[in-house]
Amino acid sequence: MNKIKYTVDRIFDGNKVEVGDQIDYDIYNADDNEVTIELGTRRIFLKKTESNKIGAGVFKLHKISYSEIEHQPVTLTEDKILEVGSEFSSVTNGIDTFLEQLHAYKEMGIQVPKRGFLVYGPPGSGKTTGIITVIKKYLDANTLVMIWPSGNIEASSVSDYLKDVDYTIVKRILLVIEDLGGVEIADKDFAASEDLLSLLDNQVQTFKCPTVIIGTTNFPENFVSAVANRPGRFDEKIQVGYPSAEWRASMVRLLNPNLTDEECELVKNKKCDKLTPAHLKEAVIRNRIYKKPFSEALQSVVDDVKAYEAAFKEAKERMGF
Repeated sequence: MNKIKYTVDRIFDGNKVEVGDQIDYDIYNADDNEVTIELGTRRIFLKKTESNKIGAGVFKLHKISYSEIEHQPVTLTEDKILEVGSEFSSVTNGIDTFLEQLHAYKEMGIQVPKRGFLVYGPPGSGKTTGIITVIKKYLDANTLVMIWPSGNIEASSVSDYLKDVDYTIVKRILLVIEDLGGVEIADKDFAASEDLLSLLDNQVQTFKCPTVIIGTTNFPENFVSAVANRPGRFDEKIQVGYPSAEWRASMVRLLNPNLTDEECELVKNKKCDKLTPAHLKEAVIRNRIYKKPFSEALQSVVDDVKAYEAAFKEAKERMGF
């Protein structure tokens, strides 16, 4: 028995179903393009609904019901702070090599070349915005970029959804899996589902063209080894750490060219070692909108980080690790 989606084409007599409505109907022959339903005096003529093929572009998956998802176009934003960073060159270099060596996969008998990158680092370190830079480099008329928020959409749903890719247009896929392993430390018991492993392994041929998978995580320690420590799922692991002292100074100068050399030097202090790009941006914002001296704005952000770390340590102790 197959559940096939049909569209109401015409109705024999009046009833609550209207022409154009879409319904799921269980049918033995999935190849039937037209079906007639007879219920007493009611007769409804159905035509099989054409699937919505997914073409090239940048899309994000959204959950619209318990069992349904949809894709919506995404507009990529700019963030000039990224121009200073260099960690993602490891990702782009890896993708460049992968795309240049597709013939090697064919020679080894691998019909669908696939490469996985796991990008990890503390929240606010620039993983998401760094990936935007990667997307922009490889986006063209034949590339599908699909962004999957893993926290609220199951792997099985994504695998089913990607079966509608239009491979007459799409010649390569970039799948971005956001927040693998959870967004909070409370998600420490994360375990990879069989559906996720199957998707990463491409066991059911979800992907039919060269595919790059980029997963991001705040907590790589949450991963079971089946996901993080097995080539073929995530082949390369790339850490996005805290910015160096020189990088921090370059960032704040870029964000506010009016800062003096002395003010930029403040962020080189050891107390700023665990400030992420997001923290540095916040310090500049507080300096600008609250009219605070930059030294005070920076110290307030440092104090916030210390308070968070103290609360985080207490939460970990309560959870027993």
